[in-house]
Amino acid sequence: MDQGIAGLVGTAIGGTVGVVGTLIAARRTGKEQRRSQHELWRRQVRRDAYSQFITQAQVAIEAGNLASLSLPRVRAEHVDELQRADDRLWAVRNTVMLEGPDIIVESADRVFEVIQGWTSALRGILVNSRPDEARNALSRATWAGAEAEVALEAFGKACQTLLDEWASPQ
Repeated sequence: MDQGIAGLVGTAIGGTVGVVGTLIAARRTGKEQRRSQHELWRRQVRRDAYSQFITQAQVAIEAGNLASLSLPRVRAEHVDELQRADDRLWAVRNTVMLEGPDIIVESADRVFEVIQGWTSALRGILVNSRPDEARNALSRATWAGAEAEVALEAFGKACQTLLDEWASPQ
């Protein structure tokens, strides 16, 4: 084989290796970019779900505070409004359950349980004719607002921590 042909063969082999290397690098870059975009999308979906939950929990807390304003007397329409807010919170909680890791779901469940207990306590004040049951419901209703605020603050902090972790490069 003369030097000209050897040079052409070498160039062809080198070109082929270069093209294959470029294709592999492009594919790897594409995969990395898709993964990065998916992670960004996932973070945004979670952020939206957590934000909706916080908003609905605040609405429920406001309704509970209004219903509790005149304790030991309670107006049925205020308790009904709290129940509707409780129902909307449940619907948003389901989205959090789908999107969040266990720590977030557990924290959301805590908020929901407190608000649900508040609703139940206020409804108990309305319907209980037995003084001991009414006192028990009144006691639960009195503390539920502060408990709901604390639970919601813990939820918010947990969400913020996890969203910050997902946003930081790894």
